[in-house]
Amino acid sequence: MPARTHGATWRLFSALIAITVLLLTLPLPFVSAADQQDYSATQIENWLVDKIETTTVTVTTEDLEVTLDDTFNWMKIEGFTFKVRGITVGLNYLRLTFNGADTGVEVAGELNVLGKNPHFWCHLDIECAADGIPEVTDISNVKIGDPFATPDPYYEPALSTEDLDTIAEKLNSIIEASEVSIGSPGAELVSIDVVDDGGTAKVELTWSDPTTSLHEASAIQQAVSDAADTLAGKANSYFAEDPARWSIDVLIADGLLQIDCEASFHGITVGLRDFDVDFDTLNASVAEATVYIGTATEDATFTAAGDIAVTGGIPSITMTALTLGDEHPSLRQFVVDIQDALLPAIGQAVDNVVTSTKLKFGLATVDDIAVVGAVLRLTGSTTVAINLDLKQGWNMVSVPVVPTNTSVSAVFHDTEAVYEWDPSTKSYFRPENIAPEKGYWVAVVSDRILNIEGVPVTTWTTDLTKGWNLVGSVYDASVPFTEPNAPPGSVLGYSYTWDDPSTKSYTLLYTLEPTKGHWIAASADCSLIVP
Repeated sequence: MPARTHGATWRLFSALIAITVLLLTLPLPFVSAADQQDYSATQIENWLVDKIETTTVTVTTEDLEVTLDDTFNWMKIEGFTFKVRGITVGLNYLRLTFNGADTGVEVAGELNVLGKNPHFWCHLDIECAADGIPEVTDISNVKIGDPFATPDPYYEPALSTEDLDTIAEKLNSIIEASEVSIGSPGAELVSIDVVDDGGTAKVELTWSDPTTSLHEASAIQQAVSDAADTLAGKANSYFAEDPARWSIDVLIADGLLQIDCEASFHGITVGLRDFDVDFDTLNASVAEATVYIGTATEDATFTAAGDIAVTGGIPSITMTALTLGDEHPSLRQFVVDIQDALLPAIGQAVDNVVTSTKLKFGLATVDDIAVVGAVLRLTGSTTVAINLDLKQGWNMVSVPVVPTNTSVSAVFHDTEAVYEWDPSTKSYFRPENIAPEKGYWVAVVSDRILNIEGVPVTTWTTDLTKGWNLVGSVYDASVPFTEPNAPPGSVLGYSYTWDDPSTKSYTLLYTLEPTKGHWIAASADCSLIVP
């Protein structure tokens, strides 16, 4: 458990930088349609506060497995994940190797962060007093990298004694918060080993009184699961119930969007100051911002830049630069070494958060972002155009925009027939108006393209009837459908679409595709939210 948290500490540095760059997407409230939108510092701050307060941390331990090997004296932990705001951080494996003579532990592990799999290695010295709570007393031989890379499989940061002591201090705060205990007969821990006990490998703890205690893999697995649940539960209480532990301030002045924030959790203080965002059309950049963990001596400055895009009112970011200052040369070099993987990972993290918070601008497309006086001004358009590519015969389509005129005659002009499915009567009918959550059969006598303008629709909710339902899509986004956003087990995780009238056949999909109609099956009457 301590070694896993050590990996998490290094991840904390990268994650904190990712969180700060996330703010480049400017989370703003939905407003009424116009070609120009102004947002005050108060609006932006209120949005951020609301999203922090409603953040939910979940932990998945169904695949958690602990195995012991008494031949090589190791314990291996595999398969649990934490998820927050659409970002999943998983532990592929953590291997702790003991020498049986003392409490030293050789650590090796692999994480799963946004599809990347960083490895880490280190040596830990552990103490455990009569209270049963383990404590990291020394960290050494820290390595991070890829064991399959050539010529250098890992990066070995030149961490000072002070740096390592600080990391140990933060690790111990997290261990204490997890409430994990390895038990104690009122004595100090002397050694850790993995032994054969009647044909079963068990962890053997030797205490100074002297006594020994044996622990099976199943008991350790339960303790790890409980500790993860405890951390997730405390994080949720922290965000929702105790805002006094964190603060965020937003100011718009001097042509910049200025953000400062700080949070403190179980003795670990994390903060961001001088995060001043400068905009040039759709490029956002930050110069010499400061991120800190703990005391002021742990400051690290950074510069960052990214290109913002807005599609259907939903922002996304492509990171173009991230550079650390000179305060921590080893950390700066590590960021340089992983730059190719880090930049797209940060962009994906931002996009995940945008999706999970359902962030949406009042403008469908944005051409310019600028600070004007005391407001942040977005300039663009409220409408978009989509093309329905209709082939001769019957086409199964959807319209993920809301036109000014939603009548069938206006939207599906120059077509021969339009039908909608009624799942309650299991029959077709001719609709009067179209809706983005519905799918339609449209017949044409020759190939043609319909151009439809309207306000883009990026989410909708619809009621499903037990059986087959013909539903629509959202604007410019392929929506994964393996886990439909409906009551568990009520909707099957796939769809069928009529791909091409010439083939007269259906295609099985595990997504909902823009402008297509989709047959989906419900096992009971329910409500479906997309995405």
